[in-house]
Amino acid sequence: MKFWFLYFVILAAACTGETKTVPSKVGNQIFLWKATHPDYKSSIYLFGTIHTAKKDTMDLAVKQAMDASDNLFLEVDTSNSVNTTEMTEFVKKHGLLPPGKTLKDLVRPGLMKYLKKACEGLGISTQKFERMRPWLAAVLLTSINSALEGSDLEKGKEAWLTWYARKRNMKILSLETSGDQLAIFSGTKPDIEEALLADSVYGVIKDLKYKGSKNKSGIDKTYEQGDLKGLEDYFFSNEMKKSPLAPLMKKLLDDRNIKMVENIIKAAKTPGRYLVAVGAGHYPGKMGILKLLENKGFTITRIPPGGEYTLKMGTSKKAKKRDLWTKITDPLTGVSFSMYGTYDLTKGKQETEIGTVYAKTYQSTNVIWVSVVNIFDFPETVTAATLEPSVKYAFLDSMVIALINEISGKIIYKKNTTVNNLPGIFYKVKIPDGYSNFLTVIHGSIVVIIQTSSIGRFRGKDNRPDLTKKLFNSIKIDDLTKNKKAPVKKNPTHG
Repeated sequence: MKFWFLYFVILAAACTGETKTVPSKVGNQIFLWKATHPDYKSSIYLFGTIHTAKKDTMDLAVKQAMDASDNLFLEVDTSNSVNTTEMTEFVKKHGLLPPGKTLKDLVRPGLMKYLKKACEGLGISTQKFERMRPWLAAVLLTSINSALEGSDLEKGKEAWLTWYARKRNMKILSLETSGDQLAIFSGTKPDIEEALLADSVYGVIKDLKYKGSKNKSGIDKTYEQGDLKGLEDYFFSNEMKKSPLAPLMKKLLDDRNIKMVENIIKAAKTPGRYLVAVGAGHYPGKMGILKLLENKGFTITRIPPGGEYTLKMGTSKKAKKRDLWTKITDPLTGVSFSMYGTYDLTKGKQETEIGTVYAKTYQSTNVIWVSVVNIFDFPETVTAATLEPSVKYAFLDSMVIALINEISGKIIYKKNTTVNNLPGIFYKVKIPDGYSNFLTVIHGSIVVIIQTSSIGRFRGKDNRPDLTKKLFNSIKIDDLTKNKKAPVKKNPTHG
């Protein structure tokens, strides 16, 4: 599971249960500034982000700031596999409960009752939270709720910045580690953890009650209009100061701001061109990044908006929008397909009675839509053993049934089909949290199994069936005897 949403979830939703909406009192601005210091020759842009979004757009002024920079500082560079691995391992160690303990052992029965109500409203099962500590359950519940309302990590500001930084060969750096972020929660007192989960649960129930409303939330409007004062009022109201979550918010904002400013100044001492992009909630207030830098002698200048920027290169009408799909080709098997957003690749092998089976798994995960492409490379003996069509279908069926059983699924529709004129099977499966679709195909000794899972009940137009259809339609399997890049198969060595 990816925790790119971790800080956004807490900022945008941890206090939504009781915090009042703050109306904007300013004209539209953007959260973009330039910081200069008489003793340093560095150029530093400061951009306030929101980690998920419904539209894949960026203000032109931010693009221009990126064009004027060589280094991108993020809170944590989640495109770096070292950071994502650290997140995963930390969550396993500090976010999951030991065997024999469950969430209901740590929180009041009344809260579990409302958690069940929230989960029913979202169309998910409470089972996924059973082994989680309250803080992790709160983060996951809120992120699922946000995603089911249409917010997408792949359309968030960090995703756009990371994509554009790679296009320009910029260096991507981190202001802190994923361990630093997660340690804030793992060290939280039990009563605050329970308060965090309660606030998340009540916030979800409130959202579900008004799910038909088209009005944007106070925090959405505040960010969209670049209202720094409104953001300060939102996070530092008297109501929040009296909240049981106040100690946690101090750690999430004030304490981290001090450390991030220290790292910004450290970078500024080395001449360079930098763009710093962190959650917008880090900038306002007496302990915000802007004020802390001013106290260190920096001059802060706000950059005006330059207009919405949605094009890939330049401003030509012929320019294309950023493509959120990545085309992937496996040269050893001749399998090609497209994945939505960022993805992880894992490789493995297993010794079986018929020889060594190699496997590659490509997985793209966002908490409400998961896509997985499994490529299995069997020994050549499988080709001869599955010449008969009926045997091919039985072989494919046995593999998919095993995967369906692993996710406690129930087949509600099944159909034999063809993919690139090759034998395949399609399945629609009911799972505890929603639905899964499977498409499997065999070519010689290569078996491909594609799985998508739609989690929860989407509020609004659900685009996940379209994503599944595009993924399934993208699959292509070359004839290996004609593929010069791939050797004629004798169960080749896999890297």
